[in-house]
Amino acid sequence: MVLLAIDTCDARGSVAVLRDAEVLANLVHERTEEYSLWLAPAVDGALKTAGLMLSAVEVYAVATGPGSFTGARIGLTAVKAWAEVYGKRIAAVSRLEVLARQAGEDAEYVAGFFDGSRGQVFAALYRRIGSELQRVGDEAVLGPAEFVSWVDEQVAALMQPIAATAVQRERESPAADITPLAEAGVPAMELDVDGPRYFWYHHSDGDTLDKLDPAEMARCVAVMAVMAYVVADLPEGLGQTTN
Repeated sequence: MVLLAIDTCDARGSVAVLRDAEVLANLVHERTEEYSLWLAPAVDGALKTAGLMLSAVEVYAVATGPGSFTGARIGLTAVKAWAEVYGKRIAAVSRLEVLARQAGEDAEYVAGFFDGSRGQVFAALYRRIGSELQRVGDEAVLGPAEFVSWVDEQVAALMQPIAATAVQRERESPAADITPLAEAGVPAMELDVDGPRYFWYHHSDGDTLDKLDPAEMARCVAVMAVMAYVVADLPEGLGQTTN
């Protein structure tokens, strides 16, 4: 499939020609020239580099924003005209969603944002549902600190069904519960948690026994018991180590 991708939403726009996942040509808008003058020659140049005619394009992908209304309108108008002339499909995409899709597949929530000038950012929050990203709320333009607070509120709202009432970022998390014992010289051990979902419940109103998987709990108890016997049979006491 041959795809022509266009982004004219701000001064850092570009034009690209792709065949399936291969980029055949890519031209970046690096000057102050108006998009109304730059776009058509840029598309022509990209197609020539790719060795294709405009009629060979099967799908037009165009950025819908956020960004400059005038710039976005120029890209959308051009693509609409070409699609009507050649009878081809249009894929209108958000720049923030494209950015969010670059995140790792293990990320449950993805916050996409980029510079919106004047001390603000264009931003949106996405939640991964299976292999797809679903936007939470609307795209917004606001200050960076406001966006972080808004993300916390949205994620906390999504967690209400499990009685979690607040979001605690990892860098702000307190030390493990057994840390005071270890610092006092008491032999101690802990098991690594299985991913970030642990913190959906940890130290929240939803941190109750009914959330535990009995089979997983039994395995944890067995591991602890084995370690206790091993430590008890050691000929010498355990020394302290410092990480």
